[in-house]
Amino acid sequence: MRAPLRVKPVPGRASFLLARRFLPPLLLFHCGFLWRGGIAVRVELTPFSPEEHDVIVHDIAAFWQHHASLANRDEAITSEQAENTLLEWQGKGHTLFSIWACGKQAGFLHMQRIGPIVMQLEDIFVQPALRGQGIATSAIEQAEEICRRMPGIEAITLQVVTRNEAALRLYHKLGYDTLSLVTVRKELGPNPRRRKLRFHGLSFRF
Repeated sequence: MRAPLRVKPVPGRASFLLARRFLPPLLLFHCGFLWRGGIAVRVELTPFSPEEHDVIVHDIAAFWQHHASLANRDEAITSEQAENTLLEWQGKGHTLFSIWACGKQAGFLHMQRIGPIVMQLEDIFVQPALRGQGIATSAIEQAEEICRRMPGIEAITLQVVTRNEAALRLYHKLGYDTLSLVTVRKELGPNPRRRKLRFHGLSFRF
């Protein structure tokens, strides 16, 4: 298991500089720190490996279950569906990371290159018990740094379910405040969405 890195309590940036003395540069490139009472908890992105299979399949199922609930759909996500998703996310053009925090596998981050200059942050998931601690923020910031070092990449995009307001607030806080493509949808049956917003003078349900 990966244990939190403990350093002598030193406020602010001084603590980060102290931690850097004990970590190799390549490791720092893929990790960030959360500070809790002078204890530096390492948040790390690592390329998915087969040893992490069982946990990530469970997390993928929980991820899709959450999105089903946002759409008011009462359906169970099977392990087979999660396995198929995992297989897809390991295909050409996809990049899948496990998120490690507090010495344990804490979630995942999935990206895909969708053009010569754009990387899309497709999916991110942090296990419910570990949310609200800055883990997702640290993981996204590390993913951004990875993208900056990719030749030709000029921007990162993402898509958010409009009802997922917590995620939208997080992304906006991290600087995702430029509108690019807008996805519009037409239901082929009854439309359960009752909330409305206006955009360019038009009314949309969400």
